[in-house]
Amino acid sequence: MKTRQTISRSLTLLLMACALPLLAQSTANAHGKAQPQVDPNEIFCANGTACKAGFVPLFATAGGNATVGSSIMSQSGFVVKIGGSETATGNISAGGTITATNGLNTSGNINATGAVFSSLGMVTPTLTTNTSVGGVSSTMTGGGNGVGAIQGSATATGAAGFTFGVIGQSASDQGRGVFGLATGATGVGVIGETNNTGIGVVGKDLNGRGLAFAATGNVQQDRTSGGWVKALLFVNTAQPPYTIQRCFNSTLTGAAATTPPCGFNLLEQGPGVFTIDFGFEVDDRYVHANAFFATFAVPSLFPVDPHTLQVVWYDVFKQQVGAGEFYSLAVY
Repeated sequence: MKTRQTISRSLTLLLMACALPLLAQSTANAHGKAQPQVDPNEIFCANGTACKAGFVPLFATAGGNATVGSSIMSQSGFVVKIGGSETATGNISAGGTITATNGLNTSGNINATGAVFSSLGMVTPTLTTNTSVGGVSSTMTGGGNGVGAIQGSATATGAAGFTFGVIGQSASDQGRGVFGLATGATGVGVIGETNNTGIGVVGKDLNGRGLAFAATGNVQQDRTSGGWVKALLFVNTAQPPYTIQRCFNSTLTGAAATTPPCGFNLLEQGPGVFTIDFGFEVDDRYVHANAFFATFAVPSLFPVDPHTLQVVWYDVFKQQVGAGEFYSLAVY
């Protein structure tokens, strides 16, 4: 009798052991999926696309389990790339080239053996590069106004006030310390400005062997300021046809500025009496005229209107008013 009870209990336990897994599977299926036990310190991908090959993982946890996503930093071989803006609270040092497709911002210094490239600006106290090609390269795009691809600012007071926002130096025979190129129709390659009593641009010859300033091409100054010539003319009023033979008009650019009549209009008003319409105001400027070809004649200039002068010559030898002359005329 006792042996039968023992066998009965053993069969009952065996049936329960077989039934429990089936019961668990049935319960899991009722909820749609199985609920596996999770290690309390397990690390797993946040989603199906979070863990990308080649990207530095980004961990997120509030204690216990942690999820891993792909950061904006990736590595391929010895090249590390960051897909967003970089901000460093310390120095950045690189044995090669630093390239940023977005901004590069650091409160420390940047030191690179290669070049430094930034497509969306760069902010750093000091940038040092040592490379044979392209030390610093920065590109500004879009419709921004007053924004520089590379900007330098230096402020100091008292005896230390002699500072430089930008310093450029070249040691080669054909080098350029600072170079500016404008490809826009009204762009400016290099500009210097002052908002106080200083000077916008200064040129110096430090050893007396070079030039303080050189220009390849025409120069221009606003009409109301003094210093540079505004107009130059060589005029024939001695022999018909009466013409402006050579000229320069500082208000024009390109070939039009030096191709006669250069925007000027010479008109005969009577024997030996001519007017010149300059196309811009000259009645408040300094005008100088001088006769050519061994004649001794004295000019008289009369403003007809703000932009037109009447020119009359008096020949001292002939004692004749209205003598035709070859003459040059300059407006400053």
